[in-house]
Amino acid sequence: MAELFILLPENHGDDTLFAWRSASDWAVDTAPPRGHGQGERAVVFVPGTRVTVHRADISVKKPAEARRVALFALEDDLAQPVEALHAALGAPGDGPDREVQVASVADMQAWIAALQAAGVPDADLVAPQACLPDVPGMITGPGEILVRTAQSVFALDRDVPDDLVRSLAPDAQPTGEAIEDRNSWLVQLAAWYEAASSVTSLRQGDYSVRRPLQLDGLAAWRPVAGIAAAAAILWLGSVWLETRALEKQAGLLEAQTRDLIMAVAPDANGRLAVALQTLRQGRAAGSSSLRPTMATAALYEAIEPVEGAEIRSLRYDASAGRLNAMVVFGSYADADAIGARLEEKGLSVRLGEARQNGQRVMGEFAIEAAS
Repeated sequence: MAELFILLPENHGDDTLFAWRSASDWAVDTAPPRGHGQGERAVVFVPGTRVTVHRADISVKKPAEARRVALFALEDDLAQPVEALHAALGAPGDGPDREVQVASVADMQAWIAALQAAGVPDADLVAPQACLPDVPGMITGPGEILVRTAQSVFALDRDVPDDLVRSLAPDAQPTGEAIEDRNSWLVQLAAWYEAASSVTSLRQGDYSVRRPLQLDGLAAWRPVAGIAAAAAILWLGSVWLETRALEKQAGLLEAQTRDLIMAVAPDANGRLAVALQTLRQGRAAGSSSLRPTMATAALYEAIEPVEGAEIRSLRYDASAGRLNAMVVFGSYADADAIGARLEEKGLSVRLGEARQNGQRVMGEFAIEAAS
C-alpha cells in the first residue's frame, strides 16, 4: 500500500502537494512529512489532460513488443508520431483487449525529473482518470474534469464548454459537488487509488522502476552469493553497454538512411523498397500517366460489393502517375477481391502494407495505369 501521495502542478505557479495518513485523517502539505524515506512507496498523480486512455486488441505477450504494437494499433487516433509517445498497458484479461494509456515522451521525462526533485525517484506515475470508480460518472476538480462512460474514460480541461462535455459524454452525470481546492482533490484521488483493485502505472518500459535484488534467503551462502552476484552484475553491465552502443549505432544508421530516402523520394515515407521503385518508375510515368478521377471512381466501384469497406485516404503522385489509397475492410481476402476488380477495369494494382486494426484490416493500394 502506498504511504505517500503526491499531486504534480497543472499550471505554472502551483505547488507540488504531498498527502499522507496521520492517525485516522489525512495530512496535506507542500513538503513531505518529516522522516520520509526513499523506502516508502509513493504514488504521484500527473495532470490527467496529459494522458489519454484507449482500448486495443493486443495478442503479443512480451511487454516491450506489446507496448510497441499498441502504439501502432492506435496510430490513427493519436495526434503525434508514435516515436514521440510512450504507452503503458493495463493488466491483461481473458481476451486480447487491453487498456492502453498514452503520454508524450517529453511529459514522461519532465515527470521523472519532478520525482527526482521531490525526493521520490521510484514513485509510481498515475493518471487521475485511471483511479475513477468503475461506474459511469463525472467529477470536476480544480483544473480538470474526469469522466467515465460505459465505453471510455478521459480527462478534460475544466474550462471547456459544457456543450463539448455533453457531446463527449451525454449519459455521464456529475457525481457529487465540484472540488475547488487542490488539497481536497489530492485526498480524493488518494482515496480512489486505495479503493481501486488495480491501477495502471505509467512507469513501464524505459521508465520502469529498477527494484533492487532481494537476497535475504541466502544468508548461509552470502560469500558465494556475493561473488556470483558481482560477476552477474558485471556481465549484465557489459552486455547492457554493448547493447546500448549497438542500438545507438543502428539508430544513427537508420536515421541517415531515412534522411537520404526522404531527400530523393519524399513520397516513400522512409521505406527503401518504395523509394527504389519510385526512382525506377520516374521516367516511365510520362505517356502512361493515370487519370486520378478515373482511378478514384474505379476504386469506389471496386469496394462497393465489400461490406463495411471504406476509403480512409487518397494521395495522387503526379511524378509517378500513381494513386495511393488507404482502405479499411473486413479481412485480408477482401484485399485480393478489390484488387481483382480494379484489374478488370484495366488498371495495375499493387497491395502495399496491410495491418490488423482491431476487428478490421487496413490496407494500402497503389493504383497505376496498365502498362
